[in-house]
Amino acid sequence: MLAERLRADPEPIARVERLLRAQGIASTPTDLLPIDMRDPDDAWVLATAAASGAALLVTGDQDLLVLGARAPLPIVTPREAWVRLRGERPAL
Repeated sequence: MLAERLRADPEPIARVERLLRAQGIASTPTDLLPIDMRDPDDAWVLATAAASGAALLVTGDQDLLVLGARAPLPIVTPREAWVRLRGERPAL
């Protein structure tokens, strides 16, 4: 799905995914964050990202994306993450 959305070759994406999975460390949060959320199931996703010390949370889930500045870390779309990682300026 990511290859289709980014219109990218699936092999480099598979290599990056393998690299990320090998490096990933997720903490198990003991408590949820005091943030009102539209989808209660997403509260654990956000709490896990925050407890793990993630620099950002990449998702297409609109219920997470709408949190904006209320979240303890940036929540961005895959496209926004791609732009950030490449050091590009966002298109206006």
